[in-house]
Amino acid sequence: MSTLVKRLLITFLAIIALFVVALIAAYFLIDAESFKQKLIAEVNSATGRELTINGDLDISLFPQLGLSANNISLSNAKGFSEKPFASLSRAEFGIKLIPVFSKEIEADTITLHGLKLYLGVNKQGVSNWADLTGEESTDSSATQSSSNSNALNSLSAFSIGGIDISDAEIIWDDQQTPQKFSISNFDLNSGAILPGKPVSLTMGFNLDSQPKLIDGNIELKGTANIDLANKLVAISDFSFNSTLNGPALPTQAIEIKLNSDISLDIAKDTLSLQNLAFNTLDVHAKGQLTANQLSSAPQFKGHLNIDEFSLRELLEKLGVTIETADPNVLAKTSLNIDFTGSTNKLSLTSLGAKLDDTQLNGNLIISEFSKPNITAKLKLDKIDLDRYLPPSEEENATAASTTASAPSSGGDNGTASSNSTNSDAAADNSWMHPLRTLLAKAQFDVGSLKINQLTLTQLATTLTAKGGLVTLHPLTASLYNGNYQGHIQLNSNLDTPIISVNETLKGVAIGPLLKDLTGDDKIIGTANAKAKLTMRGSTPEQIKKTANGDIQFSFINGAVKGVNLSKIIRDAKAKLAGKSTSNDNEPQQTDFAELSGSANIKSGLLQNQDLLMKSPFFRVNGRGKANLINESVDYLTEVSIVETSKGQGGKGLADLKGLTIPVKISGTFTNPKFKPDLKSLISDSAKQKAKEKIDKQKGRFKGKLLDKLGVKSGAAASGDSSTTESTAPEEKLEDKLKNKFKGLF
Repeated sequence: MSTLVKRLLITFLAIIALFVVALIAAYFLIDAESFKQKLIAEVNSATGRELTINGDLDISLFPQLGLSANNISLSNAKGFSEKPFASLSRAEFGIKLIPVFSKEIEADTITLHGLKLYLGVNKQGVSNWADLTGEESTDSSATQSSSNSNALNSLSAFSIGGIDISDAEIIWDDQQTPQKFSISNFDLNSGAILPGKPVSLTMGFNLDSQPKLIDGNIELKGTANIDLANKLVAISDFSFNSTLNGPALPTQAIEIKLNSDISLDIAKDTLSLQNLAFNTLDVHAKGQLTANQLSSAPQFKGHLNIDEFSLRELLEKLGVTIETADPNVLAKTSLNIDFTGSTNKLSLTSLGAKLDDTQLNGNLIISEFSKPNITAKLKLDKIDLDRYLPPSEEENATAASTTASAPSSGGDNGTASSNSTNSDAAADNSWMHPLRTLLAKAQFDVGSLKINQLTLTQLATTLTAKGGLVTLHPLTASLYNGNYQGHIQLNSNLDTPIISVNETLKGVAIGPLLKDLTGDDKIIGTANAKAKLTMRGSTPEQIKKTANGDIQFSFINGAVKGVNLSKIIRDAKAKLAGKSTSNDNEPQQTDFAELSGSANIKSGLLQNQDLLMKSPFFRVNGRGKANLINESVDYLTEVSIVETSKGQGGKGLADLKGLTIPVKISGTFTNPKFKPDLKSLISDSAKQKAKEKIDKQKGRFKGKLLDKLGVKSGAAASGDSSTTESTAPEEKLEDKLKNKFKGLF
């Protein structure tokens, strides 16, 4: 046994000695220059490209098989630039020989200095690397994939001393676009890459483009742990930092910072980003993300939390300036959501967003990104939209401009379009295009909404969108002790949008509503109203000009402020009698028990023929028209005194009962003018007095005539033509008159 062991040991030592001698002999026998020429010839034969090695080519065999070369270049494809396809200032690579016998590969540091790679696409769309890649059959692709997998498994005992790439440059030149991007000063360095051991990585480069789109600097760092046996790659403390500039960005200069712990499981086809942090433009976000089925049908889920930031400052950095009525809004914004999704679907669950004093909660699902299909259920606690509208100075300027272009009186209201302005010019309705393909069903609940100084509570609606029709129905809200119900629809299928509304107000305290809306409660009382209208256009002017439909309204137990009809009538009575008007400090309002009517709107012209106001001492009937475009009014009311002395100013009007007094209303919506029609009143009064005198004289003549005819009548004797006790005397009178006047004809 000992002899056998001794012989085996001698044999093993002899083999090693021969191997060492062979290596030494090979080292001295291999001619580096001839090897270089053979390498050049092989590359030329395989690629049809010219390989040039202008520097020295050094070969080492022990203790490692190594190769180093200087000034290497590979020519470009035919039809492209004379610049080399690839070039290197220096390249070094080596593999230790001894570990090979243990089925382990230990490579030395891979060094690439001064790498320049030119990637180009000509105007015909052909790339300068197409001749190097070629096309593979399905079988060969499968074989290649299998061999790659086997190679990956064999790399479990593979290690590299490190990677040292410096001063590299990559150029992408697309002549079809044409667009040119370049990466310069590219550096990639790592520590030793050992199986199952962490390795530090750093990478940095400059980015540029022509024409100028984007340029800047990008740096990446991290500690990688590669477990090829289990196909796991993990990068801890990963950081991405960039400073970018250029017109392709939302702002001319932007800094982006991203940190995370990354884990890639190649076998399970999953990716995980934990401890994710993202910072840019003073917006700080944190979260996590996991994804699976990366190579087939990617799906992901995660959580995102955006810390409170100033939306106003962010918009200003992006070059967007927003003027708001309240300069303090848009100061506090935050977001907190869970999300899931795929390449064609995004679901936002547990959505929590805050804007200043407003909290939004709910969920949102978007699918079919090419033709968005949205479903949502959102709840808003409260929001004051007036704070976010443009400042009132701008609104006043717009209103002043509109008023200046409108006549101060009724004018010609025959057609509303007679006062159209330049604002009727074609508007940009491109905003409608996405609505034509939108599918949506979203429920909204708002606890409190303030807009145009109006406050609505318990607002609830469902928005549906399909076939270019966007509908809000049902739409309900509580406001000013009453409630609102509506149905609103937008048709975006035509060049000009069509808006239709069907709305109902019930039991609304109209005084506080008008006070908030206009600052002046011209009418007080309880309001009920219905409106069914259609409009065309996307600007207020277009909408008012094209408004068509019907309105019904009624107010009970209220008053019209700004006009005291009883005082107007008493003053008119005094003027007719030649007396001075009263100077009583009465409230400038007209009380009513009921005020009702209806109106028809056609092309922006509102016409009403059945206004009725009832009060304890008079009735008011009205008719006329109002131009919604220039807000002018041409209206006539007829005030009739009823038989009562109760109510506002009733005693002073008792002797005018039965009298009808016309009152004209002119001016504008914001500045109406009330004036009694004295000319008509005087004419009617004179006619009445003349009629009374005629009737009186008629009675006297009738009495005398009856006496002469020998007919006795108590009614005739009394001279009261308005009283007839019996038809018999009248019949006798008629007969006798016929006889007396028979000879005249």
